[in-house]
Amino acid sequence: MSIKNAAALAAVREELEAVAMSLLEVAGMVRNMGRILGTYNVPPVSDGEGDKSASDSDSGPGPPPHPPAAAAAAGGPPMMFPQESAALAELRQQVETMKKGARVQLNRIMNARYCMDLSPLFACDIGNVIRSFVPIGADQLYETLDEFFKQKSWRRRVKREDFALLLHVSADVDRLVDGDTALMKAVLATSLEAVKILVEAGAGVGVRDSD
Repeated sequence: MSIKNAAALAAVREELEAVAMSLLEVAGMVRNMGRILGTYNVPPVSDGEGDKSASDSDSGPGPPPHPPAAAAAAGGPPMMFPQESAALAELRQQVETMKKGARVQLNRIMNARYCMDLSPLFACDIGNVIRSFVPIGADQLYETLDEFFKQKSWRRRVKREDFALLLHVSADVDRLVDGDTALMKAVLATSLEAVKILVEAGAGVGVRDSD
């Protein structure tokens, strides 16, 4: 089993390196585009009235000046062509979306190998001090509980750990939110796993108003 586990871990690291190389390739494409644009010759923009008159009389109206060059000549802020601006905005959005998705998937890989153990912390006085403040409100607990209900089996373990952690630091389990306690919500959702976790955390049938 240990040999298989080591082989699986090596395969994961190899795939991570392949992903990193793909990202470096994308970064290289972006930088290469910057270098290519650095060789672009911006058409000069005349700022002299005499030059403008001579140009108009000799060759008639010329092509419109390049927008960034025109803005620079007028002393205004740099501006881009609409096509460039739209492409860059979309590119940034795609990168941000990719970064968020990458974090989620990397956390899945991490959670498959490691489990956060806070028992030493809560076994000492620090844990008791944290519990005494009841730092987690009912609203936050209920949001985490709703997320726990919605997750598929492969992601439920992660949300279960989040849910259990909130209870471990003494979340407010008996306060009413929208007419229900956390235990009531778990029963109505027919989630025996959530009911068990809540009962083990001390959730009871007694309720308190959210105010």
